[in-house]
Amino acid sequence: MLTLTTNRQEYQNDIAETIRAFLKTVQIQLGSWDSAQGFAIKAFIDNGESRAVAYGRKNPYSEIKSFEYPIKESASHLTKKRFEKRALKTAVFRVMRQLEPEIVLPWGSLTGIRPTKLLRELLIEYGAVEARRIFIEEFDVLEHKTELALNILQTQKELLDDIDKNDINLYINIPFCKTKCLYCSFASQALGDRQVPQDYLNALNYEIKAGAACISKLGYKLRSI
Repeated sequence: MLTLTTNRQEYQNDIAETIRAFLKTVQIQLGSWDSAQGFAIKAFIDNGESRAVAYGRKNPYSEIKSFEYPIKESASHLTKKRFEKRALKTAVFRVMRQLEPEIVLPWGSLTGIRPTKLLRELLIEYGAVEARRIFIEEFDVLEHKTELALNILQTQKELLDDIDKNDINLYINIPFCKTKCLYCSFASQALGDRQVPQDYLNALNYEIKAGAACISKLGYKLRSI
């Protein structure tokens, strides 16, 4: 059991994802840092200092690890919340890495997002050199994974540049995988060698037919699946 103390409960799930990247099966409960008897993490936003702060310890008698991360200034409320969440997750990640130094996460602190999506946003906003630096130094993604993401984006570029306004791309969700990626926060199950349930496939087939009718009625062109 791990006790989590935070002053921003709206980010509780995001913090929990970061913790479970290190401790996959740990149960997390909200509680008081001072009274926690086992593993404990305290993560909070200090608005006065515009920073995210995290503390961690394995038990009340072990060494406390800490890290603080600045929150970027933003005029937009939604952008500020995104910066807060990222800063808080990074602070927690850095503390967990100190507490569990033998665990190496190739995708760093990234959870809940496709790495290439974030990297594409960074490339558009900052350019290639700064985007690569942010990926490695701020999100703690290992260099070989960063290069993999960059290569994927280069492969996708020709396709993305050729999209027409009436083109649509269809995503068919199969929330069952042989294994689960460390950064993934989608509702999914690791099946291993088991088969995808037939009831799900039947419902999916029904939705695909209904979706095809909508696409045809609205005059869109299906570009990819």
